[in-house]
Amino acid sequence: MNGIKRVVSLLLVSLLVFGVFSVAPAGSATQTSYLSAKASDNGIAALSTESDSKLTPSEDFLKIVSDGDYSDVSPLIIIPGISHSELYVADENEPDGIANKRNGGNIINGTVPIDFMEEVMKYIPRLVWEVVKVLVTQRSSNSFAKTAREVAAALFDSVECDENGVLKNENIKLVRFNRERAEFLKWHEENPDLPAKEFKSRLPDDEKTIPTSYAEMYISDVDRMHKLVTTSYADAGLEGFEEKVGRDKMYFFTFSLYSDPSTSAAELDKFIQDVKRVSGYDKVSLLNVSLGGTIFTAWADLYGAKNNFADIDRVVNAVAVLNGTYAAADFFRAIAFNKTERKERYELNPYFNLSDEYLYYGLMEDLAGDMSESDAKNTVTAALLNTAIRLFPREAVLHLISNAYASISEKVFLHTPQIWAMVPREIYKEVAPKLLSDLPGLKAKTDEFYRAQCNLEKNILDMTKAGVAVNTICGYNFRFGDIDSQFFNILKSSLTKNGDGIINLESAGLGATCVPPGEKLPYSSTSLDTEGHSYISPDGSVDASTCVLPNNTWFFRNMLHEDANSNSATTNLIIALAVADKPFNVLDYPEYYPQFGESANNKKYRRWFIAEAERLLDDETRELPDEFVKELENTILRAQLELQSTRCDADEVAAIHDSFKRLMSRYYPDNTSYQTDSEKQIKKARIFKAVDDAVLEFVGGQGFSDFARQVLRGKNNIEIFAFLKVFFRNLQNEASLVG
Repeated sequence: MNGIKRVVSLLLVSLLVFGVFSVAPAGSATQTSYLSAKASDNGIAALSTESDSKLTPSEDFLKIVSDGDYSDVSPLIIIPGISHSELYVADENEPDGIANKRNGGNIINGTVPIDFMEEVMKYIPRLVWEVVKVLVTQRSSNSFAKTAREVAAALFDSVECDENGVLKNENIKLVRFNRERAEFLKWHEENPDLPAKEFKSRLPDDEKTIPTSYAEMYISDVDRMHKLVTTSYADAGLEGFEEKVGRDKMYFFTFSLYSDPSTSAAELDKFIQDVKRVSGYDKVSLLNVSLGGTIFTAWADLYGAKNNFADIDRVVNAVAVLNGTYAAADFFRAIAFNKTERKERYELNPYFNLSDEYLYYGLMEDLAGDMSESDAKNTVTAALLNTAIRLFPREAVLHLISNAYASISEKVFLHTPQIWAMVPREIYKEVAPKLLSDLPGLKAKTDEFYRAQCNLEKNILDMTKAGVAVNTICGYNFRFGDIDSQFFNILKSSLTKNGDGIINLESAGLGATCVPPGEKLPYSSTSLDTEGHSYISPDGSVDASTCVLPNNTWFFRNMLHEDANSNSATTNLIIALAVADKPFNVLDYPEYYPQFGESANNKKYRRWFIAEAERLLDDETRELPDEFVKELENTILRAQLELQSTRCDADEVAAIHDSFKRLMSRYYPDNTSYQTDSEKQIKKARIFKAVDDAVLEFVGGQGFSDFARQVLRGKNNIEIFAFLKVFFRNLQNEASLVG
């Protein structure tokens, strides 16, 4: 499934998958067992004193900033990213009210709710014929390009907006967590075979849309919330925000990707008022995650400013889109170039980086990245895919990419206001006149959001003057496309921007100054520096003094956008900012939360390993050796200590993962999560990678037939023989290691 998703995401790269904060509890939130007993404060404390780790317990910090009485903590409204706000195709004849895919399962998705396989199957005969023609003739054709364009268009027909930016498909609905939904889900459980059209709500109309807190949500929805945003640590035997503050103070706002920010802002304002009314609190706090930052931006300008933000207690922006992202800027600039500046059909678009490394190396490496838990297997798969793509001439590959991109641009980009909201305000001024001059209805909506973008800095400063505590958390030290989103390497800005791999730091940090990863600023101090604090990052690449709120902006090095919720220092900081008796900033407790922290991904043991280890220890049918039990207990406690840490120790995180894998693989040898690559697999992968690297150097950014034509024309023959000699010698050396 992950492989399919990454293929789709590659075609839909323009949608910028902003889903973050993903966590899937392995057990129920009310679980109590052996682990809970072992995870006592004394156990954690004892381990903490014995460890050489740099970790600092968040529970100790909370005792400093809070008296432990969380009754006055305001309700928290989460405004999430794209994939967290689910859209579905409605079908009242289905028991759950959701249309089904051809091969089973609901048509529900956070980005494009469509049965992809059904749509693709309609074109299989044409696709096969066109591919065969290209392979036989080693030539692209207009019919091949046309088919690529039509297939891409079919995949997006259901989410196309009209010239006014309104979704055409009225059958696509947004999942909203309100009382009517909770009532329906309970009815559906009691009447699993009845079609949804038989459901009749007993609620008065004015109560149907009232938001449900986690305490009131139907249990299946609560489970889903836990998969999206880490608020509960019960499955790890610890306390998170939910356990401390209570589910009755947690709410989840959703918005449609195919709406416009102003409409979503109006819905958010009503949501805020409803939460205040049903909770009895005068104020709420907002956690703006990723694309949720755009909704916050619109709300602040259109609604919050009107009453001087009297409804808001605290705001935390977590890897939020506060001034678009240059990942989107490059796409819109590319569309504008194609429309207004391109002079020749095959003129290269200056906003794309169609390098040989991207087309014939990084692209397939990314596709293979999630196909298995084995890095070695993924390396081999990527090498095979790189070989397969070279069976096509480069012209055909470019035809496929360019026509799919053009179709997506027309269907999704140009007419969708919410996607326009991803464009930085300085780029909007450049591209809007070129692309929206003949779309006045749409432009009115995008202009309104542009004004909100321009006013955001003032609105945030006004919030702070009104007593609202505003804090921002962001990741840095990655270019677009680094690590696990390599398809963003196609963007020109991937060469120049520093950020979390999806959002550049100037946006997520709201005014931060930075240079590309690996480089240093031309200065090492700022006018805000004091004897005890520097606003320059330790690696010299970030200047926090230029942020709108320099003392309330926190940076985590090596934190990818989608891994923000896999860094304990980040999640614990969010909890502390929300529950502290009095707001604090980067200058107050640097020993716990320095302005510039580090990051490491603890997702696997937070999501699975701890709970699975607990179940193993609880299994009375197994006779576990005492030494094994002691070592596994110690590993669990180390993981719990790390989950409660305010500072990241990347070496400790890696050691905990390794310990779980080594121990658990004894009893779960078939579980791929605990398997490690054998020496033979690693050596095999090295050979495949060596060959893949050599082919890239030897053949270059083209297909095998393109290269063969060059050889037949007598080009580079001397270099070819010299290369082959070196290549086979290196290959022989790698092969000898496998023996």
